[in-house]
Amino acid sequence: MRLSELADACDWLGVVALEREALALARELRGADPGLASNIHSVLGNGYFSTGDYGRAHDLHEQAKAICEALG
Repeated sequence: MRLSELADACDWLGVVALEREALALARELRGADPGLASNIHSVLGNGYFSTGDYGRAHDLHEQAKAICEALG
């Protein structure tokens, strides 16, 4: 299920579970594939933006930006 679908269904536990799973994967990938880790943060940020949680979206996009800047 997509983040926006979980939010539309008011399945906030599902939203949190999906975010935790995605961020755990991003942390694992930072060493192996930091570009993909950045993409995961960006996609999550877009999902939160679409649900109206602009603060969380901003935080995730800032993390994606930091990874990209570190990559040059």
